[in-house]
Amino acid sequence: MREALRPGGAASVICPNPVSEVLRAVHRDGDPDLAFRRFHGEPVRTPTFDREVRQLHRSAAERSAGDAGLDVTRRVGLRIAVDLLPEGAAKHDDNNYPDILRLELVLAEQQPYLDIARAWQLLLR
Repeated sequence: MREALRPGGAASVICPNPVSEVLRAVHRDGDPDLAFRRFHGEPVRTPTFDREVRQLHRSAAERSAGDAGLDVTRRVGLRIAVDLLPEGAAKHDDNNYPDILRLELVLAEQQPYLDIARAWQLLLR
């Protein structure tokens, strides 16, 4: 990635969060065996792209970026609250979107919420 960047350039890296995958398997899927398999690295199939995606811990990506000479300038958790909301009318009610967005923005860069986000994003220079 570093070689693809212009001098002074920036990169954004987004990855599914394996911590969230374990919690999701327990909370949303009600499947402790799936949670166990995800804990041990079982890939996730994404419905959007119909592909298996390997999850990577944010700390490993940060180490890799540092080894490549890239600095992490920002860490963001994506889809923290919305993915924990139970399926139903409240989650899909357009009137709730401003409150959900406000909560997501407050949690996105705060610990421990960043660590349980559905996905993480690193901004690198």
